[in-house]
Amino acid sequence: MRWPFYIAIASAGLGGALSAILGVKASALGSAGYLGIPSVNPQVGAGWLGFIICLLATTALAFAASYFWGLKAARSEASSPDAAVLAADGASKTDTVAAAAQDPEIEGEKTELTTHLVGTVVPLAEVKDATFASGALGDGTAVEPTEGKLLAPADGKITVAFPTGHAYGMRTEDGLDLLMHIGMDTVELDGKHFTPKVAKGDTVKRGDILAEFDIPAIKDAGYVLVTPLVITNAKKLTTAVRDAQTPGASVAVGDNLLQVGLKEKTSA
Repeated sequence: MRWPFYIAIASAGLGGALSAILGVKASALGSAGYLGIPSVNPQVGAGWLGFIICLLATTALAFAASYFWGLKAARSEASSPDAAVLAADGASKTDTVAAAAQDPEIEGEKTELTTHLVGTVVPLAEVKDATFASGALGDGTAVEPTEGKLLAPADGKITVAFPTGHAYGMRTEDGLDLLMHIGMDTVELDGKHFTPKVAKGDTVKRGDILAEFDIPAIKDAGYVLVTPLVITNAKKLTTAVRDAQTPGASVAVGDNLLQVGLKEKTSA
C-alpha cells in the first residue's frame, strides 16, 4: 500500500504550501489537522477560515487520488491468482450452489487440463465454500484427494507459491491463469502438514509435483481437503470450460480433468 502513503504525503505537502500562501499561522503549538484549528491565530493571514480551506482541500485531494488509484489497482488485480488466493482464504463457507447448465459444444482452439490430484471428482458447485462454488474465482472443478501430492495440470510457470504451501497459481503456455487451493481454510494451519516443492517463477511440466501434504493429519485437524482447480481469467481467455469427468469419478495421474475452448488471440 505504498502508493496511498505517497498520495497522503503529497496531499499534506500541498496543503501545507497552500496554508503558507494564505499566511495561516499558529499562536501556539498544538495538534495537526482538524484538531489543530484552535491553535491557529484568527488575526493573522486568512486565519481559521483559511486553515479550514487548506484542510478540506488536502482531504479532497487525498481522497480523490486514492480512490482513482484504487480503481486502477482493482482492475489490474481482478484476475490475479494472488488476489484469488486471498479471496479464497477469506471466504466464508456456504451450502451447495447449483451449477449452471452447459452447452456440450466447445468453440475455438481446444486444450485440456489434466488432474491436479489423484482422487475423486467433486463438481465445483459442491465445494463447501461460497467463493469457489459460485464461480466467483473462475470456472473449474475440484477433487477430493486420496494421495497427498498436488500436480501441475499443464506446462507453465508458477506465479503464486504461498510459503504455507496450501495454495498455488500458475500460468499455462496458453496463457491460462490457474489457481489450486488445497482444502478449505487450510491457510489457518500456517504451513503445518504441507511441503512445498516449487517456488514462484519455477517452470513446470504437466504432472510435476507442486506440493506434498499429509492427508490424515490435515483431516484430523478438522479441515476439508476437497481441492479446487479454477481458471481465474476464464472469462477473458476462454469460450467454454467443461468437465471431462463425471462427478464421483476416480481420477489418476495424467487423466483429463477439464476441456477448455480458447478464444482467438488478437494482436494489440
